[in-house]
Amino acid sequence: MLIKRLTHFYEGDAMEFNPYLADVSAGADGDTNKGGPDAVEHPARTPNIPWQTRPAALTDFEATLADTLMAMFREGVEELPAIVAKLNANGPRHPEGSWTEANYQSVMQRLAQGQAA
Repeated sequence: MLIKRLTHFYEGDAMEFNPYLADVSAGADGDTNKGGPDAVEHPARTPNIPWQTRPAALTDFEATLADTLMAMFREGVEELPAIVAKLNANGPRHPEGSWTEANYQSVMQRLAQGQAA
């Protein structure tokens, strides 16, 4: 795997994500956007640690998907229909069966919002 579930030793503890991130699930405007104004950390009050924007460690599915996509992009596969075809041929199986353009976009949207795939 190109992306292994890496750990970094910070103050003696293995960390795969930032447990100190502000909770964005209850933003003032009701939005759970990680990049919203309720999600900005104050630099003087938040430790600067690895995985600053990762709210949880990657699941095996997410790590395998990331590795598969990075390999595709290195091969020059960038168009959505080709990505979906390659995922169905030799990528991780979509949780509900085969990959489609719609469910691929849905998974990418959830991951971009910091939600589980």
